Amino acid sequence: MNIKEIRHLTGLSQKQFAEKYHIPLQTEKQWESSIGSKSYRKPPEYVLYLLKETVLREITDGMVSMVRRDVLRKEHIDKSRALDEAAESVWG
Repeated sequence: MNIKEIRHLTGLSQKQFAEKYHIPLQTEKQWESSIGSKSYRKPPEYVLYLLKETVLREITDGMVSMVRRDVLRKEHIDKSRALDEAAESVWG
């Protein structure tokens, strides 16, 4: 996975990605430029690894948060329905 692919997973622009991960914007642009380009710079392997792991963890954490919200919302709805049914059975 290259820097551009990693950045695309985030949905961020080059500038936003560079700011979020404290990478100089020019460096980010050089990492994403074509290999044959004069401005191309290969990112260190450890940077690729750390960024990939960080971005994937952030995505996973976001997905887990969404699932938890959905579960809590469903539990809330289920409890509300149970209370409505109990109230209906008591007060008719």
